[in-house]
Amino acid sequence: MFRAFGSPFTVNLHQNVTYLRLKQVPFKVYCTNFFTTSLYAKFYRARNGFCCLTPSGNSYMQVWQLFEHGELDANLNAVKEKKVGEVDFGDLKPQKMLVDKKTHPQLNVACWAIVVYSCWWLAKEGMLYRWVMSEKNDVICGYLQYFLLFSHLFPVKGFSVILREQMKKMLVPQGVSRSTAVFLDEHFSKLCVALDSHFQQHPEFRFILGTPHPTLADVTLCAAFSGFFVMSDPPSTRITERHPHLLQYVERITGWQGDQFVNDTAPGGPAEESEASYPDEVPESLSDLLALIAEVFPFLMSQCASFTAYMSSDAIRTLKKDRLREGEWSGCEAYLFPQITKILSLMIIDQNVYTVVSRAQDLEIALLGAREVVDDTLDSMGRLHDDEESVDTSRYSVFTAKGEEEKTESASEVVEVEDEEVEERLAPPPQERRLVDSSLWGRAQGSTTGDEPVLQADDADFYRAYTKDGLRGYSTVSLGQSLATRQRHDTAVANGGRGELVAKPPVKKYLNLLTGFFHQMHCPQYTLSTVQHGRLLYVAVLPEFEVAKVRKKRTVHPKEEA
Repeated sequence: MFRAFGSPFTVNLHQNVTYLRLKQVPFKVYCTNFFTTSLYAKFYRARNGFCCLTPSGNSYMQVWQLFEHGELDANLNAVKEKKVGEVDFGDLKPQKMLVDKKTHPQLNVACWAIVVYSCWWLAKEGMLYRWVMSEKNDVICGYLQYFLLFSHLFPVKGFSVILREQMKKMLVPQGVSRSTAVFLDEHFSKLCVALDSHFQQHPEFRFILGTPHPTLADVTLCAAFSGFFVMSDPPSTRITERHPHLLQYVERITGWQGDQFVNDTAPGGPAEESEASYPDEVPESLSDLLALIAEVFPFLMSQCASFTAYMSSDAIRTLKKDRLREGEWSGCEAYLFPQITKILSLMIIDQNVYTVVSRAQDLEIALLGAREVVDDTLDSMGRLHDDEESVDTSRYSVFTAKGEEEKTESASEVVEVEDEEVEERLAPPPQERRLVDSSLWGRAQGSTTGDEPVLQADDADFYRAYTKDGLRGYSTVSLGQSLATRQRHDTAVANGGRGELVAKPPVKKYLNLLTGFFHQMHCPQYTLSTVQHGRLLYVAVLPEFEVAKVRKKRTVHPKEEA
């Protein structure tokens, strides 16, 4: 039996519970308070009180580590036979959740884009609403009560005010503050509209990508909503009143209703249906969501570039370096990053420049997603190919409305020709007084009028995002924001007052754009993984030659009995 340990106020527990629920395996949750949870974790020999323990005795701190184990290593069908009396599957069978990047490369790109976006950007927005913008302390009081054995003996409300102020100071270096709240709040509002519209257009969809089986994208996206937004005001009220289709999707996937997990049957089809062949086609209704992801991905791309520069400089000598003694990387020598690193990058919103420190966990999921999308020398989750041959997925098939199959350009080719196509079909009209940001779209340009100070696109070195007020106050804007604005319309918009219609950009263009971003994030020299070293949690940065040793061992012993 799987056992999930943690606090109901942490997104990590929501991710683990959601994955196990969708996987349709037997599990139990321990989340009453910190002391009882820690005792249960010690009794069952889990690594700590904030992890997921598998039937084989392995502890995983991150949901993507649990996902790799459940999809590639564990023989879940053997659990019932080996532990009769403790585990009972009933009529349920473990669900397939892995999107094969060899057969479904487009769905793979969309899936990992949503996963990275949910674990990185939605975590920022969740922290904003919980610690900065919320006027109520109910969630913070519950957060404190989890760590207090006799909470009724302590002035929890008074402590919550102090904790809120301390957290506000800690979040400012991460780009979460009152000054960035306007952009984050506007972005979240557009996200809710995009998701609600997607499920309104496709009521038959049980999962975000329209696949017959759940994916890791469903796990991370819904866990972010149940762990942050459905729990805290003001987003909780907004979602409940304005976005019923989104709320129904989140409750159906996570089982989180009110303030607890509901023990009902998770959505999913028969194993035969989930394993059947289905087209590699991303729904066009997801273009709004992918446009919003593309709007903020350059910020993460900047963090990955700073990480690469950091590891190439003398700063690497300041990192703790040790040989790991536990887990799958036991025996490997790695650099150890704390949760908050010293790696700095820029986040520019309107005319405001913010210096942001990188979280090691954000770098871990970003580099993992980049490897899963662009590294064709490895199979899913960094495994070696069974035939030890590289599979070329840079050119993939697209199923048109007529059912015809057409080949698309590889991501590198698209990056070179995208500028001309976008400039021809999607450049904003001159009278909108908008100038395209060259850091995202290269040579595409627009026109401006007036005497306001204008940042010339050809001279722009950094990507910047804009709020609604920023768009009205300045005459420069990135094309990514312009596209996101256009995508909010259900129909085509008039071009230049001439009555011509500009069609909605297809999903394929956003997939190509996101693939280009992943290419920029990719760092094949290192693999990052959350580990417990001693009593502390670190993100281990393992050189590729150390990782290669573990990959060979996995090839020799590919399956692990659960």
